[in-house]
Amino acid sequence: MMADGHSSARVATSSGEDVFDPHVPPEKQKVTYQTKDGKIKTVTKAELQEQMETSEKLMQSLNETWEQKMSRTQEVQKEREKALEELGITVEKNLVGVHTPKKVRMRRVKEALVLIGVTYL
Repeated sequence: MMADGHSSARVATSSGEDVFDPHVPPEKQKVTYQTKDGKIKTVTKAELQEQMETSEKLMQSLNETWEQKMSRTQEVQKEREKALEELGITVEKNLVGVHTPKKVRMRRVKEALVLIGVTYL
């Protein structure tokens, strides 16, 4: 047990690399490194994993073509329009129409209001 209350998760290896005990959760594994400007920084393995996933998503987005982004945006728009239509709300250009919905699902009302940007208390 270390002074900060965390158990050591490192296991010594002959290669010089640290190997972490798989039984210790990532939130309790600490990694210390030196930044470009020389500062020493300590983070958890879980934080590093989250940063890596975020960076990978950003890289994937940057590598996506304009056509792929446009297609994904159109799919999201169609899903929103369908959800609103089920609630009796039609949105075309700058006009919003309200009609009697074919089916009323109360749990979807909240989602639809969020989709069109309505805030409520």
